[in-house]
Amino acid sequence: MQIRRLVTTAAIVAGLAMPAPAVADCQPAGPLAQEIARAPIAFVGTVVDTGVDGAPPAAFLVEEVWVGQLPAESVRVRGLAVDETFGEDDRRWRRGARYLVAPIVDGNVLRDSICSATTEWRPELAALRPIRVPSAARGIAVPLLPILAVAAFVVVLLTAFVGCDRVAPRVEGKGPE
Repeated sequence: MQIRRLVTTAAIVAGLAMPAPAVADCQPAGPLAQEIARAPIAFVGTVVDTGVDGAPPAAFLVEEVWVGQLPAESVRVRGLAVDETFGEDDRRWRRGARYLVAPIVDGNVLRDSICSATTEWRPELAALRPIRVPSAARGIAVPLLPILAVAAFVVVLLTAFVGCDRVAPRVEGKGPE
């Protein structure tokens, strides 16, 4: 009887001493600066649309591309599931929030999860901005050619009005006859 209790107690103690199995399915991202440096694509964008309750896919208005190239000014970032269902590791997005996104590139599809380096924008992230990327906060780039065309048109109009005023004969002091 005592041996049975001793074996049972030893089994319980051994079971408690064993580490619990890990629940996470993915390896969390490393330091943000390193993850951005080795990312195939990284961009800053604002979420303009999401699935139900912030689930993927999320539509982004791209403000700055830090790494790689994006085909358009707006992109969709999907979750990890191929069938568009919400997976346990998928990120919930906040509509109207700004993010630094470092997605997984899966062919022509951008995917993201809670394990990626993607993070909601904070002002201190601006220090990680690559030197060659202009800050969106500095203003929107305006094409110079249309501005020059409008300025030239205004100069031509002013010159025409001033020229007409000087060419037209002035009749002073004469009233109707």
